[in-house]
Parts: sequence; structure tokens; C-alpha cells
Amino acid sequence: MVFFHSLMFLFLFVLQFFKDVFLKMFRLQHPTYNFTDSYINCVGSKMDDVKPFGVVPERLKRNLKQALMASRTFIQGLAVGRNVVMQAQKVCLLYMTSHWHYLLQAPSGLEVTCKGCTSSTSKVQILI
Repeated sequence: MVFFHSLMFLFLFVLQFFKDVFLKMFRLQHPTYNFTDSYINCVGSKMDDVKPFGVVPERLKRNLKQALMASRTFIQGLAVGRNVVMQAQKVCLLYMTSHWHYLLQAPSGLEVTCKGCTSSTSKVQILI
């Protein structure tokens, strides 16, 4: 719910940005006139009818929404991946501790090759 609330805030920000640009450009196109604030507010309220930027604001909103949703999905996937790795490490540690007594029964000076959960191979020299 927070994500969609933030998305709506972003959309309002984009609309306000284009409205501000429109009003600045309006004033720059008519430098000889001195407009009152009420007149400028009236011009700004008619921006939806005039559509000075065409479909650019709508495209920008759509593209921002797609990019943010993709980023959100990616970050959620990273969080799930982190949780999977953490659980796998717990299982690996549990497996290694439950089989530790087999290593203790090995003859002294024997080099044992252990393959861990991450497929990295390490050598352990047993000195009993």
C-alpha cells in the first residue's frame, strides 16, 4: 500500500512539474504583459484542456511506473534470494555439525577433503 501511495505522490509531482514549466514558458512567451497571480492560476487550471506538452507527461508517468515496479520486483527478489541463502547456510551448518563425529573417528594425520554447500572444496587435516 505504501508503494502505491508513493507512486501517486510521484505522479502528482510530475504533473506539478509540467504545470510549473508551462506557466514559466507562458510568462516567457509574453514578456510585455504583467499577469496577476489569479490570471496565472486560471491559465494553469486550463492546462489539461490546452495540453501544451501533448502526451509527454502521460508517457513519463507510464515509464516511471514501469521502472519503479520493475525495481521493486527486483529488490523483492533480492530479499527472497538473501533469505534462501541464509536458510541454506543454516542447513549446511546443521549437516556439517551432525556429521562431525565421523571426522573425529578418522585416523590421526589423515587429510580429509570436505565439499561444503557452496561447492567449494577445502582440505581439513585431522590431528588427533
